Amino acid sequence: MGALNHLRLAAFCIVAVLVCPPHSALADDPAVRCLQKQLGKLGYYGGVEDGAVNIELNKAFGDFNDGRASRQFDFELDSSKAIVACRELGMENYRLRAYWPSFRRRIATDFHSTLDTSVQDSLRELASDALDRLHEVFEVSLAETITILAATNKPDLRQIWMQHAGATSDASAFDRIYDLACSNGSIVGGFEFQGVLAICLPKGNIDLTVSLRQPDTQSARNRFTVKLLLFHEIFHAAQYQLLGRPGDGPASQLLQKWGPEWLVEGAAGYFAIRAGFNDGAAGPIYVKIRNEIGGPAGDLSKYESIHKYHASRTDIIELADQGGYAAFVLAGMAGDRSITEFYEKIGFGMHWKTAFLEAFGRSVEDFYRQYGSY
Repeated sequence: MGALNHLRLAAFCIVAVLVCPPHSALADDPAVRCLQKQLGKLGYYGGVEDGAVNIELNKAFGDFNDGRASRQFDFELDSSKAIVACRELGMENYRLRAYWPSFRRRIATDFHSTLDTSVQDSLRELASDALDRLHEVFEVSLAETITILAATNKPDLRQIWMQHAGATSDASAFDRIYDLACSNGSIVGGFEFQGVLAICLPKGNIDLTVSLRQPDTQSARNRFTVKLLLFHEIFHAAQYQLLGRPGDGPASQLLQKWGPEWLVEGAAGYFAIRAGFNDGAAGPIYVKIRNEIGGPAGDLSKYESIHKYHASRTDIIELADQGGYAAFVLAGMAGDRSITEFYEKIGFGMHWKTAFLEAFGRSVEDFYRQYGSY
């Protein structure tokens, strides 16, 4: 079970809820600038392209929405929803994709200076591969840059994290999440927060340049684990953008903002396996996972709102296993694209249970009732 253990460690991730400043809605928001360019190209907007939601942009968006032949945007425009509209228009009209701040492979990195150059290059290569596979498998491209941070110990990673998270970020919260996700630096691990990915690598030299087709060596296992981890975390960044940059909030609000936790984690794990192993491998892997976890849980709904920041590592791995298998079942029923459609629909303001019904063709209550038999 060695390879599968590496897979599970890679699939273990935290969508970190740290105290960070909200995304600025005042000016120079890349998604708002994108929408200004798109609506300008369509003849609705003639104002300045400053990345700020203003009266003229609101009127242009309203006029465009009123005359839209396809589905209406059922939300008021603001900074957090501009990214949803920007993506939608780009998916509808390939000419408008040129105005996305990025398309498919835009990645920013901030690696600690102690990381070997070959490791940095390998991380960029694997991240680019993940974005390409995201587009190929789920037909999703991201409208904003993903930033990847990496270091081999907590102080170094905290240092660069705080530079990106802002002065109000809670360092103690970072430490708790780091210890949970990275086992205090003893394993490859990571977490994602608002488009920023933090990757913790084990101490000492690590070689990520070896081909995955080479014989089973520690270097091959390292690259394998890091690849699945990056794929997993990048899917969380995709969820965040598809949902319209949902912020933090009480547990009672997170379910509507993100959908059920088992699918948040499970979908990311499914993408890592589905895309990371290439076509055809997901089925046998999930059959093996199903056998090892003793079959689907009788009550999947108990994983809807599990608070993973206060859960044990064992509970979180159980959440990831059950959620991953459930995502595999849903994709088999409705297709891979249904998973990202679910998040897009929530991003358009749809209630998560209605989005589930429309994306997967069955109610979540029916899925819960039948899950134990899959």
